[in-house]
Amino acid sequence: MYLECRHILPSGVRCKSPALRGTSFCYHHESLRRFTDVNSGPEKQPLQLPSIEEPRGIQIALAQILAALASGRIDPRRASLMLYGLQIATQLAARLKDPVPQHIVRDTCQENQGAPMAPEHSACEPPEDCPTCSLKDTCTREVRVQMRRSEALREAMKQRRAASAAARSQTPDTIAIESPAHAKSS
Repeated sequence: MYLECRHILPSGVRCKSPALRGTSFCYHHESLRRFTDVNSGPEKQPLQLPSIEEPRGIQIALAQILAALASGRIDPRRASLMLYGLQIATQLAARLKDPVPQHIVRDTCQENQGAPMAPEHSACEPPEDCPTCSLKDTCTREVRVQMRRSEALREAMKQRRAASAAARSQTPDTIAIESPAHAKSS
């Protein structure tokens, strides 16, 4: 069981992502709150923009730039250049396929510079790791699941062929079928 994020979306719907342990918000909304906090330091301190390699990072950066502009922390010309950069990043990000997350981050740890990162986790590389993996029977990775389905399908096809071959061996080689035209002539 886990707590859900308490952020309320603009539509009035609650965000239902799992909250980070010890906080009230998911990773995205915790970051959004941290990055857009107008009172998070001296006015001359440079903005700490998040990574803009994916749409959520771009969204956080946009919110931070707009908050800094509204508070007078950055001048309009600099904000304009930053927003143009985000526009380019948005166009590039739209071309990328979103990776399918295997696990939602619920715990974070700090790197040397103090930035949050996900805890260390090792992952398998199906199908190479599957034969020796201790979790191969309960694996939920999409590749492994597809492999199990393929194996099951191959086994079912094999059983059908065997049943079909057995049925053919039990029936006579030739079956006499009397056609209506043949029946009238006799």
